[in-house]
Amino acid sequence: MRKPLILAFDVFNARGGIAKFNRDFCEALEKINTVENYDLIYLDHRIYEEASFLSKGKLFSISGPFKKIKYLVRAIFSIGLKSSHVIAAHISLLPLAFLLSKSKGIPLVLIIHGVDAWSPSKNNLVNYFCRKVDFVISVTNFTAQRFKKWSGINENKIFILPNTVNLNMFQPEPIPLDLIKSLGLNNKKIILTVARMSSIERYKGIDEIIDLMPELCAQIKDLVYLVVGDGDDRPRLIRKVCDLGLSHSVRFLGYIDEPNKADYFRLADLFVMAGWGEGFGIVYLESLACGTPVIGSKLDGSSEALKNGEFGVLVDPNDRQEVKSAILKSLSQSKSRQIPNRRQLIDSYSSENFTGKVKYIFESIK
Repeated sequence: MRKPLILAFDVFNARGGIAKFNRDFCEALEKINTVENYDLIYLDHRIYEEASFLSKGKLFSISGPFKKIKYLVRAIFSIGLKSSHVIAAHISLLPLAFLLSKSKGIPLVLIIHGVDAWSPSKNNLVNYFCRKVDFVISVTNFTAQRFKKWSGINENKIFILPNTVNLNMFQPEPIPLDLIKSLGLNNKKIILTVARMSSIERYKGIDEIIDLMPELCAQIKDLVYLVVGDGDDRPRLIRKVCDLGLSHSVRFLGYIDEPNKADYFRLADLFVMAGWGEGFGIVYLESLACGTPVIGSKLDGSSEALKNGEFGVLVDPNDRQEVKSAILKSLSQSKSRQIPNRRQLIDSYSSENFTGKVKYIFESIK
């Protein structure tokens, strides 16, 4: 029976793709009969997502003054005789995870997602331990190959575990007319981006769509660009929109709670997030699951999430004309003609599929 120790930053305390992946990973462990139980250490007591589904997992949330020291002490006390693996859910946790795994002579597993693993870290110690891991779990082959190129890790040590989408929450339903009315979007053509707006992560492509809006609005009457999400870069983007005189056609809606997010995908005619630093992009799948077509990027992990163009249109975000043409073409077609069969989404990204892959990985890493 397996008893992994998982070291993480974001799980139930945060929003975003990595936190969701970690929650889904824990939920999969709950369903695998060869996993007896597990310890999960993560930061902060804030709770954005419920952990009520856990029965095997023992949680340790670290916060307050000296939290780095508290985290270290908790990890040392959590590693025990029955521990089977140490899993670093972020590359920055590798030094601690390595020391713990070696102290017990058990396998070290690293989970990688996106840009943080595409090139060597500024921390040489982290780079050193990246070459010493026993196994790597990557959400895309794109990220795996970028990581392999600089770390030199053996291909046989890498497992690909794509994200999963909640297909019960995100599914086609009638367009929420009350929401359209409250937002004043009657008879509007709507393009949508759902993303975190961070000043150190300006790779989502939001600036590029804003820059295109004057040209797009000249060709599509009553076009509106909705941006859902929050972050420290949001004030800059709002100022940019005001400076360009686009306040009537670009709207920032802030953070939307998870249960309500599906309605925003449904009211949109097109989801667009063509950047260059996405590790995977669960929002593409959530949009597709709600019946709204998507445009992603050729330059990052979103191309793999969209099955290299089978599930959505891929563009080069650096090619302004290509992005513009893709948006205009998609908006000229019916939504239903542009989305994959739901069976394809289920076969690729259902929770059952995700759990099956986690089970296979745990049966393979010994």
